This record gives sequence, C-alpha cells and structure tokens, in this order.
Amino acid sequence: MATVSTEQLQKLQEFSKFTAEIKSALGDITVQYELQKNNILRQLLDQQSNVEQLEKEITEEFGNVSVDLTTGEITLQEITNVDIPE
Repeated sequence: MATVSTEQLQKLQEFSKFTAEIKSALGDITVQYELQKNNILRQLLDQQSNVEQLEKEITEEFGNVSVDLTTGEITLQEITNVDIPE
C-alpha cells in the first residue's frame, strides 16, 4: 500500500490539529459571547424595570408629566381627546 512521506504526514497532522484548535477556540468565543450577551440583556431589563418604577413614582407624585433630563424641569403633558368616528 502506498503512503505519503513522513514529512507530508506530519504536515497533515499539524494542519488537522491547528484546525481542531481553531474550531475549539471559536466555540469558546461563541459561548463567552452568548454568556456576556445574556448578562448585558439581563442588566438592560433590570434598568428598564428601574426606569418604569421611577416613572410610576413621578406620575403618582406629579401626574402626567415629562421631565427634562438636563434640568429636571417638569412639564405637564396635556391629554388630547381623540375623536372616534361612529
């Protein structure tokens, strides 16, 4: 049976090992990315919940208002009636 040279076999084995290491590294990066992404999304949801709670507190205290995030100035929001066609 014919075989490749020792040098060729060694190169093929090195290429195969390198490819396996790269695939493993990519898998590790993918897992790390997903974990970090989920952590960030969880933080975002927590922050949105905090904002909603604060908005609720402000609404209970001041009514339907908007707040200037630079000055803290409150502006009363007018509720407009919408005509509903019959």
